[in-house]
Amino acid sequence: MMCNCKLILLCAIYFIGVSVKAQNYAQWPAEKPRTGFIENAQSKQVRLQNRTRPQVIAMQDKMRAFFNENMEALSQKTGWLVVELDEFCSDGNVYHNEDGTVQDVPFNKCPPGSFNITYQFIANKDSLAAWKIYQSNFQKADEQSQQQRNNDVQDITQSPKYKQYQDSAKYYMHLYTAYVQKHQDEGVALFTKDTHPKYYQQKQMEFMDKATALTDGQVKAAGVDQLEANGAKIARRFRNHSIVTVTFEVNAYKEYAVDGSLGPIEYTTTPFLKSPATLSKLYTTGRDQTSQDLLKWDHILLIMMGQFNLHPNQYGGYEAAFMQNGQSDLYTPKKVTCGQIQNICIKISGSKAHIQRLAALLDTKNYNNVIYSK
Repeated sequence: MMCNCKLILLCAIYFIGVSVKAQNYAQWPAEKPRTGFIENAQSKQVRLQNRTRPQVIAMQDKMRAFFNENMEALSQKTGWLVVELDEFCSDGNVYHNEDGTVQDVPFNKCPPGSFNITYQFIANKDSLAAWKIYQSNFQKADEQSQQQRNNDVQDITQSPKYKQYQDSAKYYMHLYTAYVQKHQDEGVALFTKDTHPKYYQQKQMEFMDKATALTDGQVKAAGVDQLEANGAKIARRFRNHSIVTVTFEVNAYKEYAVDGSLGPIEYTTTPFLKSPATLSKLYTTGRDQTSQDLLKWDHILLIMMGQFNLHPNQYGGYEAAFMQNGQSDLYTPKKVTCGQIQNICIKISGSKAHIQRLAALLDTKNYNNVIYSK
């Protein structure tokens, strides 16, 4: 248990260090751009090392410039500060040979190359400023609660009652080990007919549970979990009032607004007509759902352009049309080359008012025009 106490303390120290570092970002507590990922995604040298086809690199660079120009135009129209938050470029495709070598997939068999980019808009500076004040105060209170919990748990692990439970658990563990070693000739019967091993294990677990209950009760009394749960709910409200994110995904294989495979997430959807989208839905998520750590947005608008299977899978995802007939594998000749754009998906996350304002300004017709058509 002492090891667990040290782990808790180290986690608290790490959390404090990360928090201080994050506050150096001017727009904190809005998310900080992931510069390392962005730099790698924009580096032609890195992508060539990852065996990305030159045709795919050209497509990725073209779409980055295209989206950058569009988002800067939206920033000018709304007066909202915009930054690139994240970026991803797919690697090249290879065969892994039995001798351990790799071989590039022939160009005519390469599946579509992908490109994702996310932007963050500061939609309400006053709300962001209030969020910053709240978050600073919350972190101070959380750090104090964490420290108090660590001190209380350490006191318990040094108490006579805790030591008694630990000693009793060890006593029955030794009885179990000694008995099994002495009667190992009994074979399977030792664990099926002989009741002694089972009894010793039950008594060991009984005292281990009592020791754990002492520390769990003190952790609960400290109120750290409740404090953090309340903090997450309040941070979500501030986030949705302060910022809005826009994600573009080019050549998405499967598209989700809310990925149900991550856990139980409650949401409703309503049509959000936006020509010439193949599908356009506004997702509204519950604030009191169990998966608070999986979802931080009140609303997500999903706009899909290009060809998709419009019957969602069990997790609420939509598969691209090129997932059929071998058009996404590494062996079938492709009808459309890997550097062509076959679909574009847009996800806008934030408050409903902010989403509606940005969606009204999106030139989806212009986006749709860059999608390959025979």
